[in-house]
Parts: sequence; structure tokens; C-alpha cells
Amino acid sequence: MVLKSKFLGFFLLILSSTSGCNSQELPVELDVELAQMKLDRGFILFDATAYTSKPNLAVYGFKPMQNIQAFWDAGESQENLPSEARVKALSRKVLKDKEVAFVDIEHWPLQGTEKQVKVSLLKYKTVLDWVKEASPQVKLGLYSMFPIRDYWRAVKSESHHEYKQWQRENDQLKALAESDSVDIIYPSIYTYYRDQEGWVKYAIANIKEARRLNPNKPVYVFLWPQYHGSSKLFRHTYIAGDYWKLQLETVYKYADGVIIWGGWDFDKWKAEAWNDSAPWWKSTQEFVKDIASKE
Repeated sequence: MVLKSKFLGFFLLILSSTSGCNSQELPVELDVELAQMKLDRGFILFDATAYTSKPNLAVYGFKPMQNIQAFWDAGESQENLPSEARVKALSRKVLKDKEVAFVDIEHWPLQGTEKQVKVSLLKYKTVLDWVKEASPQVKLGLYSMFPIRDYWRAVKSESHHEYKQWQRENDQLKALAESDSVDIIYPSIYTYYRDQEGWVKYAIANIKEARRLNPNKPVYVFLWPQYHGSSKLFRHTYIAGDYWKLQLETVYKYADGVIIWGGWDFDKWKAEAWNDSAPWWKSTQEFVKDIASKE
């Protein structure tokens, strides 16, 4: 579904939310300047979930989102570039007839010495270019690699020295974000804590940094209706429905699209069965209905 935002001022909302089990009113102040940076291409909903027995989400306006990975054979060193021939063959196979996709390589470091970062950036750019050469019709980007994912620095005030250091590290990635190798910026804004106000600050900071790195490219945000695996207290548990809707609403205000990821059971290492009554899905349906009514 492509949804045009017509009335930016409408998004100054008071959203019902929870910090734990108790509901409370959470005032969410609109960042007007950031909202005005949304590209006039409509808001796009993407499905990247792995659930089995999943309904046809196109009925709700979702487009499929394709990833491309597994560039190395078993036993090959992933510190080195994969085979160009393998990347291109895989791209032609996986991305045939696809319009939008993301490259999922996450292990080449983008923090460290200037030399280390430049080496990694060249590797990422090379793979992106190979994919684009094999599948020139696809709009492409890197999953989650810029802005640098760092919750605690992102939620600091913009004048704080740690926030500024985070920005300086992101500055090193600007050349790739501005290059023709990248069509889309894909921040990952997953959930680590029950602090909803903190999550909103984290999300806004990441989208703002993505816009700063390149204001002319669409920002499609990854969301996951479960807590991140690194969360010691809530690992992989599902987010409360109102918290999830707050996340969708926040992304709608400031980004150009959302990719919903999930549906994988990390304990059993297999896809989860779809639950049509899941609170996150009920909230998603409400969200889709809400934004459709605003058009």
C-alpha cells in the first residue's frame, strides 16, 4: 500500500501506551522539521515475516520485501569478499522480477579506525554493485548498517558529546549512503526495553540520522513485534499491542515505509505458526485502517 501524508500537523497525537503492565498517557511531540523531510512518494508497507500459514497480507496493503544473503559456501571465510560470480548468480535467481530488496551482510565492522571502516565500506559497496549489475531493476540498500545501531548514544540529547560522537561515526558512512550503490536506507529500530518514551527517542534519532546522511533517499524502517534477542529480561517475547501501535505510528510520522520482520522461533530454529489473534497483528490492522482513513 502506498499512502500519501497530506496533513503533517495531524500527527501531533497523544498515544495510549504502557511502560510495563499499566497503561499511561505518553505525550509524543511531533518533530515538525523531521516530518517535513518525508519524501512525497507515499508510505509503503512491506512484509518480511517468516510465519507459516500466513494470510495474504497484500489484502492489507503489504508488499513483499526480499532479502539477499548466503553469499558464501560453508567453510569459506566471510572476512573476504564472496565470489563475484556467486553473488551475481544468486541475485539473478533470488531477485528475478523483484523491485526492492536489501543486502543482509552484518559482520564487516563500521566502527573502528578510519582505515578499518574504509575497508569495510569498500566491501559493502562492491557487493551492492555486483547485485545491481546482475539485477539492475531492483532498488537496493544495506540492512541496518547505517546509521550505526547504538541505543544509548542515540537517546542522548543532540548536544551531548556521546550523541555527537555517534554522529561523527555515522559521518564516515556518508559516502556510501550518497553513492549510486545505495537506493534506500534501511535503519533497524528494534525493541530492547519497555521504556516507550525511550524507544520513540531512539527511533526519531535513527530516522533523523538517516535523513542527515542522505535526505534524498527513502528511509524504510525495520520493525519487529518482539523484543530483540539481546534483551535479557524480555528476549523474543511479543511486544504489547499498544506499544507496537505506537511504533508503527512513530515510523509513519517520519519515515517513508516500514518493513515488518519476524515469525522465526529462535529456540526451535524454525518458522512460527501465524496467530491471527496476536495483539501485534490486531494493532497492525488498526494502524492500517487508521492511516487509510487519513488519505
